[in-house]
Amino acid sequence: MGVGGKVFHPRSRSDARSRALALGVAILTVLVAAIAPAAARGYDNMYKTANYGPNCHDGDIYDTYCQTDNATLTWFEQSSVTDSGQANIRSVLEGPFEDTVLSISRDGTPSYSGGAETDIIYQQGSLQSPFIGYTWCNDAVSDTRCDQHYVRFLHATPSTNLACHESGHAVGLTHGQDAAPRTGNGDDTLHCMQTPIDEVTSATLGDHQKSEITNTYN
Repeated sequence: MGVGGKVFHPRSRSDARSRALALGVAILTVLVAAIAPAAARGYDNMYKTANYGPNCHDGDIYDTYCQTDNATLTWFEQSSVTDSGQANIRSVLEGPFEDTVLSISRDGTPSYSGGAETDIIYQQGSLQSPFIGYTWCNDAVSDTRCDQHYVRFLHATPSTNLACHESGHAVGLTHGQDAAPRTGNGDDTLHCMQTPIDEVTSATLGDHQKSEITNTYN
């Protein structure tokens, strides 16, 4: 039957079901892509990224952090950090961070100069609001790597969540907004690298962060 010069053909029920199924799959694909976590889409949050790339240099507090200089990571907590705070730092470094390619040990006699400086120095001290922790490079050895980072906590007993977060910066892990492509700062796949610190649900490194560390220091 022709109407207005066009010919219409009746569709079978199987054709209609096939079209409905195809439409449903297409809608589901769009929804999954929209809500999939950043890790499923892929992002880089190891310094330097396309969205965070200041050259590593000798700095002071509120300056940049970098990668550490190699896979051997030493640390020391100054006396301004309480025994409980030191225990929290130790539990992080000897837990999730030791479960990476990094070889981690506490430096009982810290070195502040020379070619084998202690890699991370933890301390308590004043910080500008709203910071409760800050990490910066004290001795750059290239435009990407640093021989010694300082980590300062506002409180003398940092939580394990905060210790994990700032230690992550000291090996080069960034916030979500500095990743490439950017992801939300509260993205659950960031684990202890979420920010603000209230977003952090546990003092752990996720599989993605461990992969970033392995790919960088292996």
